[in-house]
Amino acid sequence: MYGGVIIRLGEYMVRLTPLRGLYVSRVMESLGYWLRRHGVDAEIKRMGSWLYIGAEDALKAAELASRVFGVSSAIPVAEAGDLGEAVEAALRLLRKRRAGSFIIRVHGRGRYGSGMLGWMMGSVLHDIYGYRVDALDPDVVIHVLQSGDRLYVGDRVFRGPGGLPYGVEGCLLALVSGGVDSAVAAWMAMKRGARVVPVYMDMGGYWPRAARDRAVRAIELLWEKTPWKKMDAYIVRGIGEIVASAPVENRLRCLFCKANMYRVAGLLSEKLGCYGVVTGEAVGQVASQTLINLSYNTLLSPAPIYRPVGFMDKLEIVELAESLGFGELNRSVGSCMLRPEKPETSMTRRDLEEIRRALQETHDMAVKAVEEAEKITYREEPERVIRQG
Repeated sequence: MYGGVIIRLGEYMVRLTPLRGLYVSRVMESLGYWLRRHGVDAEIKRMGSWLYIGAEDALKAAELASRVFGVSSAIPVAEAGDLGEAVEAALRLLRKRRAGSFIIRVHGRGRYGSGMLGWMMGSVLHDIYGYRVDALDPDVVIHVLQSGDRLYVGDRVFRGPGGLPYGVEGCLLALVSGGVDSAVAAWMAMKRGARVVPVYMDMGGYWPRAARDRAVRAIELLWEKTPWKKMDAYIVRGIGEIVASAPVENRLRCLFCKANMYRVAGLLSEKLGCYGVVTGEAVGQVASQTLINLSYNTLLSPAPIYRPVGFMDKLEIVELAESLGFGELNRSVGSCMLRPEKPETSMTRRDLEEIRRALQETHDMAVKAVEEAEKITYREEPERVIRQG
């Protein structure tokens, strides 16, 4: 029924940019890695502003391709050499779907004008074969894509994430707590072309073991969405000891913890050549994330901080997490033993200076934690995970 897949690319194909060629090359590489990882042998070629995937199981290839960053949509298609073959292909699809009504959508440019092509095919299917045209609620939408002298006919569209091809914007370090917020934030950075390095700040005995297990699972889920041959991640230990030993008032303990994580992440980001740190913080969600606390604490970070979910409601984040396959992370793993009874919600300039001094006094501990961080490398099958460190 289908002989291949048409890939429509993201927004970068409608903007005049000298990087367009690089972006197309990168998304082709990503598709190749992704399909191979999932056991699909495919040939990928550029076809004007689209890509074409030749695969024996085109339906599976289209579904897989629709998960790759930089892909706007994937359409399994039958190739037709002329108008007659295109009508025959559309007829087979309508019969297979047992449709009574249809509408034709024409995409691209070729030997036929889009309006004329749709009218000619629709007339034959209606006048000769008796199918009803319904522009408002058709049983089947027939997509006809033109490229030069060739026509491609499909009846379903797999929507992709869009965005930019993975990695074209360089590296960001992603603080991964194990919850849905940080996982969604990391995914959103990936969608915009960032190569993400997930990092978990291990609080040791101050957090239940379940917190670390959930964070490792979150990293695994991010790897499952990474369309490259490998992904590096890090676990930084000793964070709880740094926070517990910091000379700050107890009400500032959570704020110091956040500033310390920024500091450690910034040191690791610089070491890895990344352009900053992405977090799952949302304004007002917890005491350390009030707008004033975030604004002051950001001043203490040695690296830029990016907050993709900063202005989303928790319910919005959870809903998006469910749609992305992160829903299993939405569970409680206990609470931090270092959390004060009444954490500060309105940080002052004096508080800022107190935390700054505490960061200076614990600097050596932070450097040691970065140097001793455990590196985990996820690879393609058959040797999927290699642990180093």
